[in-house]
Amino acid sequence: MYNDVIKETLRLLQRYRTEWETRYKGYLTKIANNANKQIALSPPVKKPLFIYTTVSNETKTSPKQYLRFMGQNVGSLMQKNGNCFLKISEKDFKNSCTAFSDYVCDIKPGEYDWAKSTEAKRFRDFFANYNGVKHNDNHEHTVESAFLTDLEKKKGINKTLKYIQPVEIRGKRFQMPTPLKASNLHSINSQADLINDKFFKYAKQYGGGIDILARRRIASHTYITVIELKDKYEENEPPQKAMYQAVAYATFIRELIRSDAADGTGWYNLFLNKVDGTPPAEVPTELVIKCIVAMPGLDVKELDSGLQNKNLKVLMPFNNSKDRIELYFINLDGNTYCVKDYSAGL
Repeated sequence: MYNDVIKETLRLLQRYRTEWETRYKGYLTKIANNANKQIALSPPVKKPLFIYTTVSNETKTSPKQYLRFMGQNVGSLMQKNGNCFLKISEKDFKNSCTAFSDYVCDIKPGEYDWAKSTEAKRFRDFFANYNGVKHNDNHEHTVESAFLTDLEKKKGINKTLKYIQPVEIRGKRFQMPTPLKASNLHSINSQADLINDKFFKYAKQYGGGIDILARRRIASHTYITVIELKDKYEENEPPQKAMYQAVAYATFIRELIRSDAADGTGWYNLFLNKVDGTPPAEVPTELVIKCIVAMPGLDVKELDSGLQNKNLKVLMPFNNSKDRIELYFINLDGNTYCVKDYSAGL
């Protein structure tokens, strides 16, 4: 079904090409125009807090920086009168009190000078010293944060999968949006299901986001990598079927990069972190998108063998093109959610 998913994705993207090309060109132009509107942070944000953003946020004239701890939104940073301020909303405060209730977080909702206020310092200290557990049900966000932290390691020591880094926008974590609603693709059983909106559809700006977009470097080559992340193995969504969603999103990324109207070269360079004056790279003649499902409890050798036996390890469905999508799996440690082992050739 992988090639069928690609064909249906291409059909939808061709049908609505003008809409998504225009919109993604607009995103990229505004992101570039906001190069000098980034918030200067002093002191910097340090682990275990992480800065997140969104593509739509980066298009705004005054982009915010969202702070997360263990994948949970706990506040945001914004520019105000030339200074950086921490903003804790009522929602942030309520969620933090629930999620991190092992200790008392008494920094009330409000806006506080990030560098000078005692409240901002206490906020940083609270999360730096928190040794409790997280008490709410958005477990996938916790897993995502742990997995991203593993990928972000710069050195080979304690890093099982080397030479891979998540794509960020100016050093901020983000989820790459797509115009596709594909979260129910794991439920399809036939080609007929693919044209049923219940399972898969074009959704304009309301489409799903790629769990993790990354760069994988092998020798002198860098490969854009789409990762579908699951916090646990479930019988109703085995890795082979979870791959459907990853394949649909990888197909969109390929079409985006190859699109002149959406400035695909510009998107390709953003994915390579070549922004704000860095000399641009040319899109390869043979574009390879690595497509991965990552979850605990996988036998990657068995999964790889299953793909090889069906000649589905490498997909080349693009007319008059040597571009391809390659399928892989990552087995995660069920406790740390770091990479335990992974497919050969990844």
